[in-house]
Amino acid sequence: NSFCTLLEMRVATCAALLLLAAAAATAQGTFPSKAYGYVPINSTYDSAMFYALRGDSTVPASVRATRPLVMWLQGGPGASSMFGDFLESGPIKLEATGATTWELVNRTHTWVRHANMLYVDNPVGTGFSYTKDPRGFSTTDDEIAANLVAFLKGFLSVHTEYQNKPFWVFCESYGGKMVAYYGAALMRAVNAGDVPIDFKGVALGDGWVDPVSCMYSYGPYLKAFSQVTDDQVANITRYAQYAQDALERGNGTMSTTWWNAQQGAISYFTNNLNWYNSLYYYDYTATNQFETFARTTFTTELGSLIPSGVAFGSQAGEVFQRMSGSFMRDGIRQVQDMIDGGLSVNVYGGQVDLIVDTLCIQAWMDKLPWLELSQWKAAARKSFTEPTKQNVAGFVQQYKNFAFWQINQAGHMVPLDQPWAAEHMMATIVGGDTTTVPPPTDDTKKQGTIHVRPAPRFAKP
Repeated sequence: NSFCTLLEMRVATCAALLLLAAAAATAQGTFPSKAYGYVPINSTYDSAMFYALRGDSTVPASVRATRPLVMWLQGGPGASSMFGDFLESGPIKLEATGATTWELVNRTHTWVRHANMLYVDNPVGTGFSYTKDPRGFSTTDDEIAANLVAFLKGFLSVHTEYQNKPFWVFCESYGGKMVAYYGAALMRAVNAGDVPIDFKGVALGDGWVDPVSCMYSYGPYLKAFSQVTDDQVANITRYAQYAQDALERGNGTMSTTWWNAQQGAISYFTNNLNWYNSLYYYDYTATNQFETFARTTFTTELGSLIPSGVAFGSQAGEVFQRMSGSFMRDGIRQVQDMIDGGLSVNVYGGQVDLIVDTLCIQAWMDKLPWLELSQWKAAARKSFTEPTKQNVAGFVQQYKNFAFWQINQAGHMVPLDQPWAAEHMMATIVGGDTTTVPPPTDDTKKQGTIHVRPAPRFAKP
C-alpha cells in the first residue's frame, strides 16, 4: 500500500495495480499457459489497459520459457484484441453454431505453438481497457505509442520472467499504423535502457499505414474485380482527392469524414461487398457471437478482475471518435525508422482484402524513403505451398530486414481466412519450427452459411 501512496495514485488505480500484482504473482517465473490482468496507464485519469496472456498448455513451463513473447494488437481504433485471441490465433477458438450461438473448441492452427501470445486491448477504452476520465483517451498515434511503451514496462514489472526475452509485435488493420508508431517508440526506449526486452521486430498485417493510398486504390481494385463501372471509379476517386486535400490543409477530422463518405458510396455501388473479404457479400465471421460471448461468458470468467463500472466495448465508439483527427495520417516514416534501426520489419496482406487491398500496401511501400528499396523490389519472390494441396498458399519477397508476405485467398483477417498460411508465416518470422504446423483440416472452414446478409448501412450518395 505504501508503494501506491508514494506515487500519489488515486484509490481506484492503486486497487487495480494491487489486484494485478496479486493475480499475477503466482505466475512470476512460471511462464503461465493463461493469465489476465490490467496495467495502469495514467493515475490522474484512472486509465488502465487489459491483457490476456496465452501459452501452450500442452507443454511444460520449461518449454514455454524457450519461446518468444508476441504481442497482438487489433485495429479500429477501438477493436478488441480478444477478437484476435478467440477468432484468429489463440489456443481456444470461438466457433459459431447458429446466428446467436457458439461453442469453444481447441484451435488447430494456434500461434501458441510457437510463442507466448500477449493480446492487449488497445488503445485505452478498447474492449476491457478503460479510462474513468475522458482525458485518458488517445487523440494521436504518438499517444497510443507512448501508452503501449508504458504498458509493456508495467507488464514486465509483474511478469518478470519475460524480461529480456525475444519480443515481437504482430497486428491487424489500424493496428498496422499503431504498431508503426509503437515499434519506433519502443525501439528508442529499449536502446535507451528503459524497457528490459529483446525487441526483434514487427509484422504489420493488412495495416492502415497510409490511408490516402488505400482510398485511391479502391477504384482500380474494384474495377479489376468487376464490381464497379468507369464512372463509379471516377466517383470513388474524387472522395480520395477530397480526403487528401483536407489532410494537406491540416484538417484530419474532415479527411476522416470524406473517407467515411467514400465507404458509403462503395457499399452502395457494390451492393454491400464485404469490406474484409471481396469474395463475400455478407459477414462470414462469428463477430456477433464473439461480442455476445465477451459481454457474458468471458466477462463472468474474468469476475472481480474487471473494475466496477467497466463493460466490454462500452467506450469503443469514443475511442474512434477521439482518434478521428489522426485516423487518416500515415505511418510511413515510422516504418522506415524501424528498418533503419535494424528491426525485422514484415508486412503481410490478404489477396482478397478490400479495406486494405494489396494495391494500397504496394503503394505505401513504394513511398518508403529506403535507400535499398530498389534492391528489395529486385529480390526473388518465393512461393510457399500447403503440404496437402497443390495450390500456392502465398508469396514472400525479402531483402535484408524487410519482407512482404502475400497470402492467397485471404481477406483482411488473414489468420481467420487462411489459418495454415498464417501460422506458417508467423512461425517463420519468429524463428519457430514450421514442421510442427499441422496440415489444413475441415475445422478451418468459414461459417458463412449461418449468417444473414445485413441491410445497407449507408444511403445513396
